[in-house]
Amino acid sequence: MSSAFYKEKLIKMTEVVREVVTDKIREIEERYVKTGAFMNVTQEMGDLQNRIFLTAVFGLKDLHNERLPYILNG
Repeated sequence: MSSAFYKEKLIKMTEVVREVVTDKIREIEERYVKTGAFMNVTQEMGDLQNRIFLTAVFGLKDLHNERLPYILNG
């Protein structure tokens, strides 16, 4: 476990989290604040959590357009 969470890696993960949260805030401002639409907080926070995990762990940036190949028995 220590090799996965060494200091430099945690610093990089913190930067990733900061970027993902900043992007999500901008998205929420565009989608809800400017339009006055209602927001499903549970859904939006779940999306944020998934984005943080997938970006920090797998390096995926554009989660909505990401396509991964299916590998039989993979």
